[in-house]
Parts: sequence; C-alpha cells; structure tokens
Amino acid sequence: VHIRDDPEHNYCLGAVVSVLKGHTDVIFTLAFHPANNDLLASGSDDGTVRLWNVQNDTETAQTLLGGEIQSVRWCGATAKHLAVCSFKPNLVSVLDSEALATVPPRRGEDDFQHSKGVKQLAVVGSGGRSVLSASHDGSCRLWDSRTATFQGFVSRGDCEVVAVASTDDGTLAVTADSRGGVCMYRVDDVATLLFDELEAIATCSEVLQEADVDPDSLVSIVMRSMLWDDADLRRKAEMFRLQSDQGEQ
Repeated sequence: VHIRDDPEHNYCLGAVVSVLKGHTDVIFTLAFHPANNDLLASGSDDGTVRLWNVQNDTETAQTLLGGEIQSVRWCGATAKHLAVCSFKPNLVSVLDSEALATVPPRRGEDDFQHSKGVKQLAVVGSGGRSVLSASHDGSCRLWDSRTATFQGFVSRGDCEVVAVASTDDGTLAVTADSRGGVCMYRVDDVATLLFDELEAIATCSEVLQEADVDPDSLVSIVMRSMLWDDADLRRKAEMFRLQSDQGEQ
C-alpha cells in the first residue's frame, strides 16, 4: 500500500511518503475510517483483511478470511464494524475492528449467501446499520452491519451486478450491471429497510461499445460521482416521484 502526499488537496498523485508492507498478493480494496484518518483497512487476494496506522506506517491487526477479498466498508453508528465481501468463497462477513485478530467474523447465513463472487459493498440506512452487496450472480442483498443477518433481496436479475454505491447519508443507493444498466433505489428507513426501484437513470451500453471500455471501469467512474453527485440523484428521485404522483391523479 503506497501513501502519497497531496498538500494542495488537488487530487493529483504526489510523492510516495510511505509504504505499508504486509500483503502478499493483489490489493483490491482500501477504506479509511470515517472518524479517524490515521486508520486504514485493506483487503487482498491473499485472503487477509488488515488494519494500518498510517501515521507510523504499522500494521495494527489482521485476520485471515480466505478467498479473494473484493471490498471492505466501515459500518455501524460508530464505525466499529467492518463489512467484507469476497470471491471463492462467495461470502459477506462482518468483523469487529476492535478485536480483529481474536473475535471470529460473523458470516452471513449460508442459505442466503451469494452463489457467485461478491463484487462490492455499500453502507445504507440511518447509522450505517445495513450493508448492500452486489454480486456476479445477478442479485443485490441486504445484511445487518453488526450481525451479518440476511435482511432481504433488493434485486435479482440475469446479468452480473458489478458496482454498488450509496449517498453519504445512506438514503439512496445505486447499482450497475455488466450490460451498462444503472438503477437507483430509495431506502425506506422504517421498521425494516426496504428498497423501491425508482428508475433506470442511465444506460451506458452504447458508451461501452463505442469506447471499448470494460463495464467495471466505466461504472466505477459513475459510482464515484464524477458523472452524478448526491444532489443530482436526489433531483432525479424527486422528479420521478412527482411524475408518479401525477400519473396516479
């Protein structure tokens, strides 16, 4: 893991100021703690999830989950837990970050685990109490961010879901599939978390064909709000609600 300097906050890659050594294979995912910029989580094809103190360039904890770790996300009201997903095995798990090396991970129930690799995670709901997983089996599923308890299907389709993201407050979520379809969902945060599909807000199929860009790369750009920001998503959601209300009158 390379830490780079960016003193002007212009998001340009600066000089490497430190290197965090420990992983023995490709690193696919990194996540800074939302309340502690010195704490970094990483996940790798070596099957481990590791925590780092970037101030003194030290590894503070690690746990071996096995498989190819695809995504790590801090979750819960105090961001005490780490949600993790992987390929081979195709699992969603939740770790206690304060006891990473000693407390076994909570695995999602076997009957509800994805049948193919789990590509990405997004934290949703008030207090980050749920995690949304996107899988190459064509489904998105909802899990409790503390216990890894299965809460329900958000969507089920016939093509790979390759990306998922949520707004900062967790009230809107976006998914993208391997055909270039992008869908937005509203989180109805009442007794349980339910998702209502609003609309397919964009289709990137033609762009994919013309630019010869693989779906993972393009939707990663979209998910990072370079094409849409939170305000855009909310405006589209409100427009859809107004159109729906007018249609019912």
